[in-house]
Amino acid sequence: MGFTEKQVGHMTFYKFDKLYTAYKQVFDLENKLIYNRMTYAELEKEETLDDVLPF
Repeated sequence: MGFTEKQVGHMTFYKFDKLYTAYKQVFDLENKLIYNRMTYAELEKEETLDDVLPF
């Protein structure tokens, strides 16, 4: 996460846990995107009826 040992030592457990949870969510999302061969743009794209109906 880019913190030195001294900075981590001065953090409260609550703050460290919140930062680690946020880091895990981003890391998991990026791994999911890589696995599914998607980009952030495709993730934010809303599906239309043309995308859903196979005409």
